[in-house]
Amino acid sequence: MSRLFTYGCSFTQGMWEFDESSSGPDEYKGTGTSHEFEYNTKKNWVRLLGESLDLHVENKGFEGSGVLYAIHCIHRDMFMYNENDVVIIQLSYGERKFSHLHRFLPPHSHQKQKEWLEKTPEWIGADDTFRLESWYLRSIFETLQKLKVKVFFWSTQELPSEYDLNQYEHLRLTFDETPHYLNWIEPKKEMYYDYEWKGDGAVDFHQNEVSHQAQSLIFKRQIKQCE
Repeated sequence: MSRLFTYGCSFTQGMWEFDESSSGPDEYKGTGTSHEFEYNTKKNWVRLLGESLDLHVENKGFEGSGVLYAIHCIHRDMFMYNENDVVIIQLSYGERKFSHLHRFLPPHSHQKQKEWLEKTPEWIGADDTFRLESWYLRSIFETLQKLKVKVFFWSTQELPSEYDLNQYEHLRLTFDETPHYLNWIEPKKEMYYDYEWKGDGAVDFHQNEVSHQAQSLIFKRQIKQCE
């Protein structure tokens, strides 16, 4: 059975009910709202996509992580890939510079990621770091295609200008006519995680059940078109 490997941050991992990496009850504490939930009781977009494509799911998403961490995980896992496996890489926020060179977990906070930048060995300047990531990604794309592994990527927001991935646009998963996740979901309050409790006042743009289902269907259509 072929497998689906996914890499990225919380938008890939799935949060709260959609998080398969944890179990048991907990409390969500959002801006102006809170509720009790139980981990791994609803299917995230990765699980839905894998089941619809008849692929065994290996979700390697990790909340708070960035592109360097995804690159590290891919290099760690590459020996396991087989022909016709599917690899989907989420290119997360550019300022997240945690990688395997650290012996601590990345902070699960976007602001704390920024505070850690000066302590990160790879933080040799944004331009150089982005170019380094771009080289790594191009190498991954080329290698996996030679291995006949189906590789795709999608982005959280507009990519840094220093990235040079134009020749790999055919590998990009978009959100219908919208190129980036945040552009797609920001105007759609009904797809926010906290919409059920806050309605149009929702502010948490992690996926709820509706957007997990929509993302899986959008990605499935594009992947099938590439077969």
